[in-house]
Amino acid sequence: MIVGAVELNLPWHEMYLKEIQLFMSRAYGPGSYDTEYERQARDYPFAYVRWTENRNMEEFLRLVASARVELEPLITHQFDLEESAAAYQTILDPSTNSLAVLLRYREAGIR
Repeated sequence: MIVGAVELNLPWHEMYLKEIQLFMSRAYGPGSYDTEYERQARDYPFAYVRWTENRNMEEFLRLVASARVELEPLITHQFDLEESAAAYQTILDPSTNSLAVLLRYREAGIR
């Protein structure tokens, strides 16, 4: 399975011979890039699409709030907002092994 926008260079012939199936996820689910859904708030009926972009995000936030998904172990680096240039350099530098880089906002009191 592939998640996200990544460059693909796959051995198609070998995959074909071995009948390997490749599944790719959509960015956030149905509704992504649909202007009627995103800008005009026209939701898809539940019976038609169970997991829309909005429902995916709501469920993810519910899981985080109920501590069923832990974000802390994913955070490899933290920066104050004023250090955002350094944060982006960290993301771009493979040697840092960054996974999740957190920008802190002082006004919110989040540390």
